Amino acid sequence: MSGRADPADVVPVSPVSRQAGTLGENVGGGVAVLAPIVLFVYNRTSHTRQAIEALASNALALGSTLYIFSDGPKTPHGAQAVDEVRNVIDAVPARRLFGKVEIIKAEHNKGLAMSVIDGVTRVMSLHGRAIILEDDSIPAPDFLEYMNAGLDFYENDPTIWSIGGYNFEMQYPDDYPYDVIRVGRGSSSAWASWQNRWAKVDWQVRDYGKFRRSFAERRRFNSCGNDCATMLDMQMAGYCDSWAIRFRYAMVKNHMYAILPRYSRVRNIGADGSGTHSKRASHRFDTQIIDLGRPIRFAHMAVDPFFERQLRAKHHVSPLILWLKYLYVVVLKVRRDGPIDRLVRALLNKRHRSVSRTTEREDAEHGGEVPECDP
Repeated sequence: MSGRADPADVVPVSPVSRQAGTLGENVGGGVAVLAPIVLFVYNRTSHTRQAIEALASNALALGSTLYIFSDGPKTPHGAQAVDEVRNVIDAVPARRLFGKVEIIKAEHNKGLAMSVIDGVTRVMSLHGRAIILEDDSIPAPDFLEYMNAGLDFYENDPTIWSIGGYNFEMQYPDDYPYDVIRVGRGSSSAWASWQNRWAKVDWQVRDYGKFRRSFAERRRFNSCGNDCATMLDMQMAGYCDSWAIRFRYAMVKNHMYAILPRYSRVRNIGADGSGTHSKRASHRFDTQIIDLGRPIRFAHMAVDPFFERQLRAKHHVSPLILWLKYLYVVVLKVRRDGPIDRLVRALLNKRHRSVSRTTEREDAEHGGEVPECDP
């Protein structure tokens, strides 16, 4: 089915008069409420500072509530870096860059997956919608306008699961009339959604046994990249702790789709080797932010196979690698951190010292580049 919409259906959308909602407060009087911003930070001071400054440069920042979730250190040795980040975020409220700032500090390390699940659930329950970023996502000056407009435009569309802020540089037909695409794979480093979609996620994935045995379901889950089914296998086997692969699984299971921008509205700086779980620098998914100089054009379009083919190519992983992972975690059921697993990791690290253990790095922009659970 073609994804080309009638030009008459192309609608430029820009937020109108709005104000920020406060914690647990309903804003009445017919004034639209800006979606709250949720920022997750950990131990990267420079990244955190850049993300906050970029958010503050958005015209809608002063009308928005910002929630900052700071995870605790994994070890006493890592406490200093976490404290340095907390010094940065503690200074934000006094600068009056946003309508309101709420800072939530975890006493102990929860990990990215549980931090996101708990934090987003909390904010969604209060506001019904949210815009979510990690500390390595640097938003464009119109990022908040784009996200709020998208949330308004697609809120009542039962086929749309989320609004993504990132997209790699894709090819488009010359006659493509608008600024977004509809696909089966979203963005997990900068995105937005609604409470009624978030509530559909089964974080336990209780039907995984059926999925694991179904060739048709696995193929459907891999429609925008052959890495997704194996990521879910690794998640369920305890080899990673990813909220994003489970979020995408729920989207596909519910026959819904993500909206991605034609021109990325965020620039990801997390592939510089500074991440806890991403030690190798990579430029594979670098992108530039383009100033459109006008409101984003949204539309209710169908899925275009032309774009999904590009997603599959971008996120393609060697079938041999995927088969070996499946054999390791599903067929042989090698226990994570058990004697066999430790031996295999030691041999791999000896040969490839830059290979890090498979964990939770939730960045859709790096799927397939390193062995992580990244939808």
